[in-house]
Amino acid sequence: MSTASILVIGALTNDIVSNKVRIGGPAYFITSSLAYLDAVPTVITNSYELLNVIRLTCVNKYVYAPKDGTVFVFEIKEVGELRELRLIKRAPTIDPLIRDLISKWVSSNVKFSVAIVSPVFNEVSDEVVAELKRVADYVVVDMQGFVRRCENSQYCRVVADEERFYRLVRNLAGSVNLIRGELLEFPKECRGGNIRSCISGSVDVIQTNGPGDIYVFLSELDRVVKLSPLPGIEGSSIGAGDIFTGVLAYFIARGADLLSSCARAAVAAGLKVGRAKAPWFTLPELEILSHKVLKRIKF
Repeated sequence: MSTASILVIGALTNDIVSNKVRIGGPAYFITSSLAYLDAVPTVITNSYELLNVIRLTCVNKYVYAPKDGTVFVFEIKEVGELRELRLIKRAPTIDPLIRDLISKWVSSNVKFSVAIVSPVFNEVSDEVVAELKRVADYVVVDMQGFVRRCENSQYCRVVADEERFYRLVRNLAGSVNLIRGELLEFPKECRGGNIRSCISGSVDVIQTNGPGDIYVFLSELDRVVKLSPLPGIEGSSIGAGDIFTGVLAYFIARGADLLSSCARAAVAAGLKVGRAKAPWFTLPELEILSHKVLKRIKF
């Protein structure tokens, strides 16, 4: 796989968990997961601090960030399988940087196999995502950062907003290939087998639910498929969704079909939960264990 085959657009964060600060965010977790698969993506993020935490000697020239970029800060509380987020510090939009790079890449005939878009809190707009088709053959959107809002101004508890969900789906119809999100980010009427009733256009949808079942809407077949992740894995789920998205995109870029890519991504996310320290997974593990997930598929 060439170094320019995957584009990652995502935020770097400082996460306060149990009074300790950890590096996090899609830029960190997705890029790390791709590194385990010997893939070096091009990354657009909110801070060059990413270069200090991604220990890849060849990645420096593939990271783009605003010169005065800052890092998001979240406080994360995990209660069982649920998670509560509080936004402490917000980073500015990176839309101008993305648009500038798209223009340069179009002029230089640069084309990515897959683009991953995974903001954390409205730093990337729907409008700029729609432009990515100019430089990417396949666009994957993690909807978390598009549908989040602050519940109140004093204590910014981050919650999913139904109106933003429907706006996102409407605005990106025809512009992206795949939307992924967690169950609680979907309106209640759009969960599980009901995904198809809330989606318009030829976009596939993956709905994950922590260690629970994964629902995949295949738009071409107008069908919802259920996959069950590996059972019995316990641990912190922070970063697991980003790992899922990164591994999913990697296998799509290699030409794998959506369901087999999803099975491998589910294994990677599960192993991340069960392993507190890196490396979280290996390629042979994904290949072997994904067969167990595919055996449990339900159409």
